[in-house]
Amino acid sequence: MPRLFFAGAFRNRLRHKVQSLINLASLAIGLTVFGFTFIYVKQELSYDRAWPDAERIHRLVIEQRGIPGLRDGLSNIVAPGDYPRMLEYFAPQIDKATRLSSFGARFKDSTSTNMTAMMVADPEFPEIFQLEVVAGGLGRALSGPGFIAIEESYAPTLGNNLAPGHRVLILSSLDGELEYEVAAIYRLPEEISVRFSLLTLMHESSLPLFGARRDLSWENRIQAWLKLKPGVETATFNEMQSTYIDLAVTIYDEVLGAGKNISDFLFYRWQPITEIHFNPVDGEARTAGDPARVATFAIVDLLVL
Repeated sequence: MPRLFFAGAFRNRLRHKVQSLINLASLAIGLTVFGFTFIYVKQELSYDRAWPDAERIHRLVIEQRGIPGLRDGLSNIVAPGDYPRMLEYFAPQIDKATRLSSFGARFKDSTSTNMTAMMVADPEFPEIFQLEVVAGGLGRALSGPGFIAIEESYAPTLGNNLAPGHRVLILSSLDGELEYEVAAIYRLPEEISVRFSLLTLMHESSLPLFGARRDLSWENRIQAWLKLKPGVETATFNEMQSTYIDLAVTIYDEVLGAGKNISDFLFYRWQPITEIHFNPVDGEARTAGDPARVATFAIVDLLVL
């Protein structure tokens, strides 16, 4: 019976060659469109989910509204003095925490003159962002001043033989320069929002990279990142922020006047790393995803299928 069915179908296709060709071409085009669109949607929705424990990794986003003399808006920069107070206050909820800051830099003797992102971080960084180490040890890179870790795809810009133990000269975007010992070569996951080619300890020994422009160093643009303890929900943690703000943030008391709570004007929100791609802050919008576009492509994909 199946043999007769397929034979009849084949003869029918031969009798209607043009219609059969149109049907087959439409099917091929439809499946191709579906395939490419599906890959795009899947890629956009997978951003930052390759990090181990990604659902527990958060960064601080600060919003201010209605503070006299200040412009309303969002920022991911935390005051240096506020960081240790937060760690102490939220110790029961925080598993690990680190400060992060990045700036433009490159190998002075590189074959490329393009600047890349250099990250400075606290020693706890590898316990939050668990990088795949190709050579050397990431712990050594952040164990003290004078060491640096290099991203695998960026290392060849200084030659194919770069390895732990070699010394490299780093030139910053402000023409400051400093020599480091290579401690590790690492590999970044695919589809991530936080990308960096160079990693070193946040330490005053690296301040010469900024030359005379110390005002542009990480001391004035620190980001706060943390990993919440298992079982601590993001929403619950964010509900605790207003109480902390009223207690710890006093710099605006005189401007606001008596009887006003700073938590009505200043808002701390810990943003999961998995939300950054679609909810950027400041300059991150250039590489951010578009939720409306992804939703449109997903709907089109279902219709095509």
